[in-house]
Order: sequence, then C-alpha cells, then structure tokens
Amino acid sequence: MRAHLKRRALQAFVAILFAQEEHAMHRRSISVLRALAVALLLVMPIQGCGNEALKEADGRLYVKWSEEVQLSDGRIIIAERSDEYLLVSDSGSGWGRKGWLYQRGSFRATLPAPISTTVEWQGSLHPLVLDIFPDGAIYFVGIVAAAKDFDEWKIPWQQVNKNPWLAYVIFRLTDSGWQRMALSDLPQSAKPNFLANTREFFEGQKALKPGSTVRLEQKKAIDSNPRLAKELRTIVRPAQDKKE
Repeated sequence: MRAHLKRRALQAFVAILFAQEEHAMHRRSISVLRALAVALLLVMPIQGCGNEALKEADGRLYVKWSEEVQLSDGRIIIAERSDEYLLVSDSGSGWGRKGWLYQRGSFRATLPAPISTTVEWQGSLHPLVLDIFPDGAIYFVGIVAAAKDFDEWKIPWQQVNKNPWLAYVIFRLTDSGWQRMALSDLPQSAKPNFLANTREFFEGQKALKPGSTVRLEQKKAIDSNPRLAKELRTIVRPAQDKKE
C-alpha cells in the first residue's frame, strides 16, 4: 500500500483494525500500514501486572472487568467483559519496540425484565453494541479487530478502507442463539454502548481494584480520546442504508 495514504483514511482504518501485525506477514502490500498501526496504537511499555484483573502469561495479556451498559430505552445493565492480547514486536519500525495485539474478547450480561435472560458471546470480534429494540429484538454488533480475522468473517479486507462498515458483524438473538444478519437489518437507532477504547482502559487498569465496575461517566471519559475512530463511536453505514 502506498505510503501517501490520506491521514484520515489511515487513522480510521488503523483504529478499526487496531493492528495489522500477523496479517502483514502474508500481505506484503500492507506492510507500511502494519508498521504504522503498531506504532500508533499498540506500542506501550511492557510492565509487570500486579492486578488480579490484569494478568500476563506466556506472552499474552488477559484483562477482565465489569461495566455499566446503557440500553437505548435508558435502562442500565452490568456486563462482564474480557480481552486477550498477544505480545508482538514492531519489526516494521526497525526499533524493536513491543506492544499488545488484540486477539479476542467476550461479554456476559443479564438483560432486564421481562426478558430476564443472560446472553454471552466470545470470539475474535471487538464488541461494540448490545441492545434491545422496541420490537423486542436483541442485537449484538462486533467489529473485526485484527486483519488476521477477516477471512474468518468472510469480509473482503481490501475494501474496508473505503467501506468501513464492512468490518461490522451483526447478530440477532434467536431461539437457536446468535444469528448473523446484514447491516441493513440493524435498526438505525443502534449505537455503540460497550466501552470501545479498551486498550486505553487496560493501560489504566493497574490503578483499579479487581472487581471494579466501569461506570458510564468513566466510559465516556475513556472513549473521549479524539484518536478513537468514528467507526467505533457510531455505526457507520452506506449512504443508501436508511432502515429505521
């Protein structure tokens, strides 16, 4: 990929994917973007982890926390979440710096009455939305967080830079579990309500006590980072998608 990519497109793509480290080994054409992704978003000091909610083992970092999640009707639920990161080297920079590459995440939450059911999910997507809509439909939206996972979700990674909505993966809860849906099926009112900037959160996690719950005001502060891409702050859609 050419080095003179427009800055805005680069930032959006980098923030959506979080990193390009593993995929770039097989896609030499995006080696420049991989190096920039690691330099911009992943490089941080490697420190010992004394917090039970933040554990490092065998080159992997495991983060666990709870957070308040506000549904579109105003009700607040508690979600238990976890992230897993892989220690990688920023070989593209030539500096040998290291950082954490997102691998997978999970959530578990009990929905309020009259639904009163516990929902959960785990996998390579980065969770963005969990909500109940006026018709009673329950949706979960995740976003592909590392280039190595595009094939898993059958997403044409070459098109995501110009069409960032392709990185979203949408599910609706059915009697048989989570069923994948098209973005056009997701109500227009859907918006991210999970903590999006989890990397910044786990860097500060060492200051929180195990079992702490991240409150709505804390989430708002964490996600106020101006470098957080629009695709993580709202659900970006094609211009022709006007579903209500």
